[in-house]
Amino acid sequence: MGRYASNRQFHEYNTRRGSDIRLNYLRLLKSMDGVNYYAIKFFNVLPSNVRQLPFAHFKSSVKNYLISKAFYTIDEFLVNDFIDM
Repeated sequence: MGRYASNRQFHEYNTRRGSDIRLNYLRLLKSMDGVNYYAIKFFNVLPSNVRQLPFAHFKSSVKNYLISKAFYTIDEFLVNDFIDM
């Protein structure tokens, strides 16, 4: 994951979201409009089987899914269930 840290690196408890990338605390709402913030949010909502794919397969899988669904808003993507991915 490079410079990103997962939730399990910050505590020893087994949690449902242990493999998620930890979102940094952002004091200003303007900071939440950045690419790094949304990249982490988008990655965290993907199913774990997609997250574990090698990069080339991950990229093509996500691209094909996004083309097939055509989300119109960020919120629409974040509440999607990803059953058919």
